[in-house]
Amino acid sequence: MPCAPDAPCGGRLEFITDVLEILDIDADYGDLNEAVFTFVRGRRITFMVNANDLFYWACSDGEDITPENLPLLTQAIRDVRAALGVPTQPSAGDSAAWDKWWNAGHQGAVLFAARVRGMRPQQPCYKSWPAELHPLFDACGPARDRKDEG
Repeated sequence: MPCAPDAPCGGRLEFITDVLEILDIDADYGDLNEAVFTFVRGRRITFMVNANDLFYWACSDGEDITPENLPLLTQAIRDVRAALGVPTQPSAGDSAAWDKWWNAGHQGAVLFAARVRGMRPQQPCYKSWPAELHPLFDACGPARDRKDEG
């Protein structure tokens, strides 16, 4: 079971296990496989949410997932699902519900990055998200001027 929203994870192995449980495609979090990168350097494993072009154009960027902010990731996914009315386990044969569930993981990961950074994504990103998610992203930080977006 991933960390509680109000408490950091325990040891490093517990943290890695918690992240892997969230990345499990059969878990209730949706598809995070394109949203989360895993880097292995020797015995060190780093997890990062892909934020390429999210805050600035032509920018390779990411937000680290840490034991301290892992609860923010799971909360962001839950917030996206709540805003979109996405069930935790869609009914078999309901392709529209499955599509929403599938996308909720990725959209939640992006929301996590914006919350951790305390920054709204650049305006063109909003076009690809349902309108119900816009207030969640707006709450991440002050309005941005287009010239600051790259």
